[in-house]
Amino acid sequence: MVSGTNIMKGYLNKPEETAEVLRDNWLYTGDLGYLDKDGFLFITGRKKEIIVLSNGKNINPVEIEEQLLKVHPVVKEAGVFQDGDRLRAIIVPDLKVYGEQDFANIREYLRQNVFQPYNQSVVPYKMVLSFSVSTEELPKTRIGKIQRFKLKDMASEPEARNENEQQVKLEEYQIIKHYLENEKKMKVMPSHHLEMDLGLDSLDKVSLQVFIESTFGIQMEITDIVKFETILALSEFVHSHKLKQKAEKINWSEILKQKIHLKLPSTWITGNVFFKLSKVFFSIYFRFRPKGHKNIPDDSPCIFVANHQSFFDGLFLASLLKFKLMRKTYFYAKEKHIRNPFVKFLANRNNIIIMDLNHNLKESIQKMAEVLRKKRNLIIFPEGTRTKDGKMGDFKKTFAILSRELNVPVVPVSISGAFEALPKGSFFPKPFKKIKVEFHQPIYPENHSYDSLSDLVRNKIERNVDVA
Repeated sequence: MVSGTNIMKGYLNKPEETAEVLRDNWLYTGDLGYLDKDGFLFITGRKKEIIVLSNGKNINPVEIEEQLLKVHPVVKEAGVFQDGDRLRAIIVPDLKVYGEQDFANIREYLRQNVFQPYNQSVVPYKMVLSFSVSTEELPKTRIGKIQRFKLKDMASEPEARNENEQQVKLEEYQIIKHYLENEKKMKVMPSHHLEMDLGLDSLDKVSLQVFIESTFGIQMEITDIVKFETILALSEFVHSHKLKQKAEKINWSEILKQKIHLKLPSTWITGNVFFKLSKVFFSIYFRFRPKGHKNIPDDSPCIFVANHQSFFDGLFLASLLKFKLMRKTYFYAKEKHIRNPFVKFLANRNNIIIMDLNHNLKESIQKMAEVLRKKRNLIIFPEGTRTKDGKMGDFKKTFAILSRELNVPVVPVSISGAFEALPKGSFFPKPFKKIKVEFHQPIYPENHSYDSLSDLVRNKIERNVDVA
């Protein structure tokens, strides 16, 4: 917003346009930016260029373009735009950096060296899941700004490429293609990459793993599946190694019934004492405000599902549970975070189940099911990682599958203020910040699909998260 004698009085004979930008003698410029710690103002883009996805997420394409330029020097120019409900990019490569390599392989080079590293570093809704390559400069205004409205036409795929891909007759490819199109609700091509083009998350991958095993009789690790560069390459492998062929739907009920060995970690009383001392500390150090204890079921297991704002979130929840309830409530932790022998020793004695989500997600979900069958509770943060900007990320459906198949209620938990107190990347919490943890009424899974249950819980939490 700008004010002063240098500001115009309005657009000539355009009262509506004038009213949009001039209010109370202030000009609303439509520029976006931020102030750094020294008070310098950085302009990052235009408000009218903000991309709004169907899930309500707002994305500044300029920020993503700047990140892509930093990933690898092969990116000379990057233009990001909205294609349906996902992000797409046009890359102008620096051929001097690319060298004397075959230009026909530039897409694969960019996929491995630019987009895979970028997508692994951002939250799911900021992933760029499709891209085109151009040898021509991106269209720009006279002052060098990208003309974003022209990018979609510029990125149109050649018809010949689509026609060639549609000629694939391999039966295994057609079965896998049909399965993926139903799961992801998008068109699948032979050259598509599972992660890069289709955006498969961890749950999608284990579903594909189970589908391949049930349909073709091939047991494959997830790490082996994602090594294939294209859907066609995966299909050709399946064609050569299949033991049977019978397309079947994913049956999570049967998967969760499979017997596995799970020894629940012992519960040391010192852990409960630590949690209670933590509550005292939080009450003094922060303005800690718990709410909604009466909504926790007393007579049945449940799944606590919470948004993830800070490193302390698990401790916030645990400190509010009564001794008796905490003794039968379990967290799960990624194996990569528990590799230190001492940390693993503590985890095994303080209600933490260690799971390898990268190599055996299917078994990890079965372990969580076994916890619930033993009449214990689970605490799950379905975003999978802490927020980077204070906004909630997408929810993985694991908790919804467990709730639906085992008929276990979900208790939504909203956490507010923790991001302001300890944002990701900071090392010391800010004192006297108001932190609110609220337990909401249980949501029972009857009459819900996995998607509808997941959406309902997420919306309940998002509506009750206080915005700073």
